[in-house]
Amino acid sequence: MAADMNNMNAHASGGGYNSGSRSSGSFQRSSFLIDAMSGLAGGVSNVIVGMPFDVVKTRAQVTPNASFPAVLSHILQREGPRGLWRGVAGPIVAYPLDVCINMSVYAEMRRRMDGTDNKPFVVNACAGAVSGTMITAVTTPAELVKTTLQTRKLQNGNKDVGPFNTLRAIVNAEGPLGLYRGFAAMLLREVPGNALFFVSYEELKSLVRQMTNSEETGVVVGGGCAGAVYWTAVMPVDAIKTRIQAARCAGTSTTMGIFQAAQNVYREGGLRAFFKGWVPAVARAFPANAALFTVVESTRDALCSFNQ
Repeated sequence: MAADMNNMNAHASGGGYNSGSRSSGSFQRSSFLIDAMSGLAGGVSNVIVGMPFDVVKTRAQVTPNASFPAVLSHILQREGPRGLWRGVAGPIVAYPLDVCINMSVYAEMRRRMDGTDNKPFVVNACAGAVSGTMITAVTTPAELVKTTLQTRKLQNGNKDVGPFNTLRAIVNAEGPLGLYRGFAAMLLREVPGNALFFVSYEELKSLVRQMTNSEETGVVVGGGCAGAVYWTAVMPVDAIKTRIQAARCAGTSTTMGIFQAAQNVYREGGLRAFFKGWVPAVARAFPANAALFTVVESTRDALCSFNQ
């Protein structure tokens, strides 16, 4: 689920950046390739920091009446600390590619919209929505494999089945299009969620920088808070997405639609059920996205300086 880009030009309004901002300069000097490489580095850091929280979130969403501490305790007792990293191989390959596309498309869209009459808030939201549409094609198969690994009942004496075997099994059972189970729900999550994610980051980074006179603090706080805002906003859709992608693991023989999945979630616990897994999701979001943006910004700055 879910990165930065720096400002396009100096705006006096709250959504813009000061012309003296370090990130504003690196953004203008950057290129599609530099943004893509920065995104790859940031994506790796995000997965490493956030994976244990994501495992608990996913398990909580498919386990009736299970709390965050109960799910965490169950994983540690049955699977040990290693269980908190179940399914990491898929995201560590796919998610950096996801962030690479997200960062580079977002930055390119902002550069193309630079100089228009649109307010920075609108530019950031539009660029985020476009990049969110693009990354869904990459994110959906990776999320499906990860969700399958994290939610299915282990067989053969709890022998772990890796992501590539899981990928092959899905294709053999459902064909290549089976990898896009839950695509519509993913699109509903990523397009508005990504727009909100980038707008939150840019606005909060600018605000914190003005308050602290520290670019680094702005990046850390802005990135962490943007992740928390994103997951709070998309949690209901994410719960629906998880049900759709985990349906076959639960023995459902037919593909579950968005409305059926929503009904199933609501039937189990009302509106609160749509926010199951919120605690680990937000607990993951702050450190994972603070790390993501810090690495992205630092990598971009270094590459821009090297490219001068």
